Amino acid sequence: MPSKPPLRERISDNKGLITRVWHRYFNNLETITNTVETEVKRAITDIYNVSEATILKKKIDLLRTKISLLEVQTKETIDVRKELNILKSKVELSSVINENLKGEITLLKKEILLTKNSLSFDGLNNRLSNIEKKNAMAEIKETLPSPLRLPFSGSSYSEIEQDGTLSLHGNATCYNDIYLGLSGAKVPSANAPSFATFRGNIKEYTFDVNDYLHLSASELYHGFKEKTALESHIHFATNGVDIDDRTVKWEIEGSIANSGDVFPASILVSAEYTIPANTPDRTHIVLKISEGATGLNFNMGAVITFRVRRIASSGTEPTNDPFGLMVGVHIEMDTIGSRQRYTK
Repeated sequence: MPSKPPLRERISDNKGLITRVWHRYFNNLETITNTVETEVKRAITDIYNVSEATILKKKIDLLRTKISLLEVQTKETIDVRKELNILKSKVELSSVINENLKGEITLLKKEILLTKNSLSFDGLNNRLSNIEKKNAMAEIKETLPSPLRLPFSGSSYSEIEQDGTLSLHGNATCYNDIYLGLSGAKVPSANAPSFATFRGNIKEYTFDVNDYLHLSASELYHGFKEKTALESHIHFATNGVDIDDRTVKWEIEGSIANSGDVFPASILVSAEYTIPANTPDRTHIVLKISEGATGLNFNMGAVITFRVRRIASSGTEPTNDPFGLMVGVHIEMDTIGSRQRYTK
């Protein structure tokens, strides 16, 4: 049997083994490794002091047991960390699922609200199919007269014809105004009105007795109810304040002709207005000049020409000459316009 190596060599070999074990587990559990190192050093010291090798062997076995236990604990620690990571992933996934559920709940609430609204009368009415609507419109169309008159009876009504044209009848007709401003009219060489300050930087003509202006020609609107009367009037304003009543008289001379007709001799119409005492300065006044001739044969597109003049009144004239502002012609309308460019 080979002889055992000296005790010192065996101790040295054991020390090398312990040192290798110590280095192997140092990075994972430093505290336990330090304890192992302390125990090894103590064992080495005991070896030098105690001759019995059995004591050293027992301590080495104990260290090996501790190392094995350390390996088991290290493995358990790794497993626990894996489980923690798995749980963390599950928690994060649960948060995402919760957010998605919140979004789905919000959408469900909206769908419930829409469903609730659709159950109302208005909601059901809005959900009528196009076919149902077309059938309903067809039934209404069959029951309505053509052309459609509103109201259905009486001599005054609005009528919608087959082509969609709107026409007015009886008291349903309306009025419009052909207006001719005086500030842009033609000034004569004599008896011309004065262009005076009206308000601020605005100027208008003031008319002395016998002053006049030539107005531009104007066309009867295409919505004009043909062969009805024309009513002329003038807009003017006071110039200063008088303490007693004053009178102003205006005259309009005009001629009108349809397309293709000869302009007839001009017609003179006039009217007088009494300005009450203490009427404020720059008061706007509208004076009807003519009631309108009846039985005339004027059509849309007819052209009318005017001259406006202030003439002597039957009373006391204003201290200051009044401002003449505009001549207007009221016409009756029975359509929005004409169907054709040159015919009604």
